[in-house]
Amino acid sequence: GYWDIVGTNGHVIVRSRYSCAGMVSTNRIGSFIIPNKVASILSSIVESDADFGWNDSEASIHLLQCDITFRLIEGKYPNYNSVFPQDLSELKEASADRSLMMNSIRKVMPFASESSGSKMLHLSLDYGKLTIAGQNVDYFAGATDTITAGYVGAPIEIGANGQYLHNMIKNLAGSHCKIKLTDATHPVVIEPNEQEDNCEVSMLIMPMLLDK
Repeated sequence: GYWDIVGTNGHVIVRSRYSCAGMVSTNRIGSFIIPNKVASILSSIVESDADFGWNDSEASIHLLQCDITFRLIEGKYPNYNSVFPQDLSELKEASADRSLMMNSIRKVMPFASESSGSKMLHLSLDYGKLTIAGQNVDYFAGATDTITAGYVGAPIEIGANGQYLHNMIKNLAGSHCKIKLTDATHPVVIEPNEQEDNCEVSMLIMPMLLDK
C-alpha cells in the first residue's frame, strides 16, 4: 500500500507517494483534506515520525509531547491520479541540470508577456538541448537561453507558466530533473532523476497555449 500527500492550485499538482512498507504505516484506509495554513505549519514542525488520526470533520497529529487538532475541509478532492499520464509508452523524456534550468528561467522570464497574471515561457526540446524563451510582443522584446539536455526524440514545443515551473524545479531534490511530456496540449510531468527511498515525487503542470 501507499500514502499520498498531494497539493494543487488547479494548474500544478505535486504528489509525494510514500510506501507503507517503509516510512509510513497505517491501519486505516481513507483520505482527508487539510487547510493550506495548517499544511504550512505542519511542514515547519514535523521533523520525525508522527501519528495521525481523523474523522469526518477534524484531524489530529501527535508530535512528541504535543497534540495538534484542526478542522478538515469538506468536499471531495479532485481525482489527481487520473490527470497524470496513464500511457507511459507515449511519453517523451528529457533530463536537465536543475540549477542551469532555474537560472535559464530567471534570465528569460522578465522578457515574457504577461497574460492573466501569468508569464508564459516557450520551451523547445531538440536533440541534446533545451531552449527556454520569453517574448513580449507589445514592447518588441524577447530573450532566449539554451542549455544541454538529455533528449533524443523528435523536436517538441510547449508553453508553461514560468513562475510555477521555476518553483517546481526549485523544490525538487538532486542535481538533475526529468521532464516527461507527450505534446503541447497534454500535462508535463517533472520528477527528480533519482527518487528517494520509500518516496516517489511527481510534479505535474498544465501547459499554456502557444501563439501560432
